[in-house]
Parts: sequence; C-alpha cells; structure tokens
Amino acid sequence: MNPPELLDFATSKQMIQERLQEGHIEEALEMVQLYRHVKPLTLAADGLIEYMSNPEGRFMSGITELDAMTRGFGRGELCLTIGRPHSGKTQLILNMMINNLRNKRIILFTPDEVSELVLSKLVSIKYGINAEEIERRVKEGDRATIDLVKRAAAVDFKNLIVIDESLNFRGMTDAFNEAQDYWGEVCDLVVVDYLELLPGDLEGGDGVVAKAQGMKRWTKNANVPVICLHQASRSSAPRGQAGGMQAARYGGEAESIFMIEVFRKREDEAMDDFDRRRHANTLSINLAKNKRPPSKVGMFDVFLDPATGLVRGLQPDDMVTTGVPVSTIEDAIKAARQ
Repeated sequence: MNPPELLDFATSKQMIQERLQEGHIEEALEMVQLYRHVKPLTLAADGLIEYMSNPEGRFMSGITELDAMTRGFGRGELCLTIGRPHSGKTQLILNMMINNLRNKRIILFTPDEVSELVLSKLVSIKYGINAEEIERRVKEGDRATIDLVKRAAAVDFKNLIVIDESLNFRGMTDAFNEAQDYWGEVCDLVVVDYLELLPGDLEGGDGVVAKAQGMKRWTKNANVPVICLHQASRSSAPRGQAGGMQAARYGGEAESIFMIEVFRKREDEAMDDFDRRRHANTLSINLAKNKRPPSKVGMFDVFLDPATGLVRGLQPDDMVTTGVPVSTIEDAIKAARQ
C-alpha cells in the first residue's frame, strides 16, 4: 500500500468517526465500505435494535413450545433440523410451512422429492385427508377432489416455490433471486431438504462439514432464515433417544444458530410395550442448541397423525389411544369451500 492510499484510509477513519458522533449512521456505513473487515460496533447496535423492535419479521414455526424458546428464526440465521431417516423431520418442517403460507413466502429446495409428492403431502396435512384416498378419488375422476388439489396449489400454497433440482450454492442464489422477482417481494424462509444432497467435491464427514460451512455463508449472504435438514449421526444415540449436539457431529453443530433434533420414542428398544403403545403417534422435538439469549433449550412431544402427517400439540386422549379419526374427503372439500 503506497502513502496516498494510507492517507486516504486515515482520512476516511476520521470522517467515519465524525459521522458516527453526529448520528449520521447511513453516511458512516457508506464510508466504512472502504474497509473489507472493520466495521464500527455502532452499526451492529442499529441492527440489534431493529431486530429486537420488530420480532414480527422473524419466522415463527407455529409450534407453541418451540416458538417460546427460540422467539422465531431471524434473517441470516441457520436452523439445523436433525434426525435419523424416516424420523419425521420433513413432516415437521412441512407443518411449519403450512402454519405460515398464508402470509409468508417460502422456497423449498428438495432434490430428495419431486414437487408433485411435496404437494400431495401438503394437501393431506392441510385438509386432513389420507393421501391414498386423494389418489383413489383422482383416479376415479372425482371432480371435487381434482378441484381441491388445484385450488390448494393455486390458492393455499401460492406463496410456496418448490425447487426439486440438485443445485449448488450458486444455483440456489440464482433460484432465490428468481423467486423474489416472481413474487415481487422478499423471501421469508428457505428450507433445504437435505444437507447431504447438496453437490460438493469432498466425500464423507469432510464433505458434510464443508457443506454446512457453505450453508452458513449462503444464509448470511441471502439474509433470510434458513431451515436445513440433516441426517443424524448413527453413533450419537440409540434410535428413539435424544442425541443432543452429538447428533450433528459430522457437520452443522458449530455453524447453526439453532439445532432441532427429531426422533420417535416408540423406536427405543429399551422402552416397555406399554410406553411404546402410548408413544405410537408422538413425535419428540429436542431443541438442543439455541444461541439466542438466554439460550433456552428443552424437549417436548407433539402428536403426529399417522394418516395425514399433521403435527399438533398433544391432547389428553393422545397418550391413551393410538390414533384419532381423520377427516373424510367430503369434510375437507366442505371446509375448503367455506
């Protein structure tokens, strides 16, 4: 660096400090861009005050116990959702999406499932209909059921964009920008299902760590809340038991702001038959990491409807009986028309 450049930076430093003392934060921010790494903490204070003053800008899951502990997912924050295969991770996140799709715009990156399958699951959850029943009615040409599926896609889920391609981070950025241009509005949440399916050069544990680090950078650059699903480490805990932070030891435990672990207690081989029947339709949610002060963590159970995939709070009868009646197709169609 030659002397004139040094003089420019020295002068700039004095001018930035003067702007901050005078309360001209925006001018100081423009000038501080001369530096690559140094930013006055005053700028962070502005962002913190804005963040605390507008909690409605965060993404709330719609699950009471979880929202009470996290107070929502903010922009630039990564939430890792971890569990064994078929543990209920995707069902949980689909329910979170349905709880918000009326007024939140969501992008789902899911190379694991085609968009048609995602829509089928969403309709089942939204209207309480068994997916097999929907398929049977559509095959029979039932006009009301066909109209219900079309209405769900066009109206109920109009704020959802499903991208079922395998994209790298650059491709995700392009798709993210396209979605915001399509809506004419900012995106409120990005869901990635799941981390291991993101393209990468490294294999095994090193590859997962690299993807988790890349996901953290992408989240901050996109300035959007991100929920990323991640397969739990098999050695973290026996099936049906909480593994805690160790469940993500192959990547993600250091990169995320929040870590949600999902498991089914009924899969615990040490559980007796009576308790296994009681937990036949429960889903256990363990908030194992929460960096938002005061960093509350904890575990609780919810009900997972085995016929529709609906996740809701436990009711008194849920731990006594092994299931509850689900809606008929006629009830769902009637509700949609109201």
